[in-house]
Amino acid sequence: MKILIVDDASSRYSLFMEKAKELGLGDNDIHFCSCVKDAREKLAKEYYDLLVLDLLVPYECYEIADNSRHTISLLMALQHGSDLKKPGHIIGITSDKDEAIKSASRFETYTWMLIEYSPINLSWMTTLLNYIRYLLETSSTTNVPSKDSVDVVIVCALKSPEFEALMQLPWHWEEFMPISEVIFIRRGSFYSNGQKITVAAAHVTRMGMVSTAITASYLISHFQPKIIAMCGICAGVKGKVNIGDIVFADPAWDYQSGKFIKEDGAAKFSISPHQLGPSQMLRSFADVFSSDNELLINLKNNIDELNNRDVILKIGPMASGSAVLADSEILEAIKSQHRDLVAVEMETYGLFSAASFAIRPQPLYFSMKSVCDFADSDKNDNFQFIAARTSARCLGLFLEKFGNKILGEHNA
Repeated sequence: MKILIVDDASSRYSLFMEKAKELGLGDNDIHFCSCVKDAREKLAKEYYDLLVLDLLVPYECYEIADNSRHTISLLMALQHGSDLKKPGHIIGITSDKDEAIKSASRFETYTWMLIEYSPINLSWMTTLLNYIRYLLETSSTTNVPSKDSVDVVIVCALKSPEFEALMQLPWHWEEFMPISEVIFIRRGSFYSNGQKITVAAAHVTRMGMVSTAITASYLISHFQPKIIAMCGICAGVKGKVNIGDIVFADPAWDYQSGKFIKEDGAAKFSISPHQLGPSQMLRSFADVFSSDNELLINLKNNIDELNNRDVILKIGPMASGSAVLADSEILEAIKSQHRDLVAVEMETYGLFSAASFAIRPQPLYFSMKSVCDFADSDKNDNFQFIAARTSARCLGLFLEKFGNKILGEHNA
């Protein structure tokens, strides 16, 4: 395995090199460059299995890098054809938070992952070594990684704010590690009434039911969890829920499912939604949870932005679709599919589909999302972070309160 590290601060990799040797890599397997020009010369001559690229690297070695344009240019050259040999994988690394915020979305588009370097927190090194270990294992025909198993898998649609909010739960989260070419997970654990429960969490690469179903199916196959859940944000139906309220989906369906027909010479779309409910056992526990005032007060008091606003957990219909809604007339049309509609979002039906059609042992499944807007012309992103934190915290309280009982009944 060949690795090229492009970074003008190579001294910070001394401990990393020692750890890499423990994985079986030697000095000749890892090459260093301190500028983009030298990196181009090496990439023109040799194929590398992994390129580790600092966000801020000068073009010439005697220069000082003050922005990411040279590294972005190198990434573009690798992606869109040149005389350079494209590495098998590219990982970005940066210690400049301001530049990372400006360039992260573009940088991450062309890399496997963007890691934040810290001289006092070695989690960056653990993450990088996890990726190298994964590549070593998957490249070996004799060392195929065995299937893991966890009690709970949690899926989020968005890295920010949903997955980031989930990571704020004090669940002993480990660093990112890959389980496939495109799916990265973080492991964690928590206690429910004295019982340790293991968790794996991931976010999908794109919003929507298709990406969610594919990701959930792979996670179910890989981890064989007893529970798979989704948390995050949704649009609420005004008058039935308020901003910050949590919706436990029952049932969920694709509100765009159906077919086009001709009626009186005109094209017409005939709705034919297929509804899926959560696992009935979890629905029963959610009923108990929704009436537990102490837990809901705890939730309200732990989300500062709610300003002591009352929070409810509403169990009700949640429609999924492939488009972001900001039109009250379209929402009215969706409400005609179920008079008790409470919320609209883009993923839950995909997760329910993946779980309900999974091979045995089939996991229990549910979705718990918090309202961030009302899908009308006043829609904005002001409450997304609040709703993401509310949803993650509510899911955490739910599993901490009932997790051991759910697993006990599921295993019985």
